[in-house]
Amino acid sequence: MNNTKLSNDELISKLNSLRDTILNDNIKKIARENDEIQFLLSDYKKGKSIWGGADVIIAEKTSKDLKNWIGNQPLVISFQASEPMRRLVITQHAIELSWLFIQLRELYRNRIDYLSKYDFYGELAQKAIDIIQETEDECSYRELLFEVLRLSKIYI
Repeated sequence: MNNTKLSNDELISKLNSLRDTILNDNIKKIARENDEIQFLLSDYKKGKSIWGGADVIIAEKTSKDLKNWIGNQPLVISFQASEPMRRLVITQHAIELSWLFIQLRELYRNRIDYLSKYDFYGELAQKAIDIIQETEDECSYRELLFEVLRLSKIYI
């Protein structure tokens, strides 16, 4: 974890490198070998979340607990730019999408704060939800990750 703030050019370069990885490498293998994903998967059971934070949960399938969580939308008064709400992303590509969220968290570490993280992750999650719904979760993981990555660039 590097705590130095990346310049716009450095961030764009790293995002382009991440894009190249998504388009050209075996993300399924890379994601499963990621230490943080390994930790999350060590306790993972089908129906539970693989990644969660900032009112976003990513999972392979829904469960009673996840339905209760998403169904219990609290009233939020916030300065968020996006609609303040919980978002549940259910996809067959949950591991790969979780990996991307981890990568983006590291890249944007010094640009996202305690408030803007709800916009950042909320917008990324909503983009993923929209793509999954449009394709009935039949999109490739590359297509899903690429579109989420592309949206993240608005935070540069």
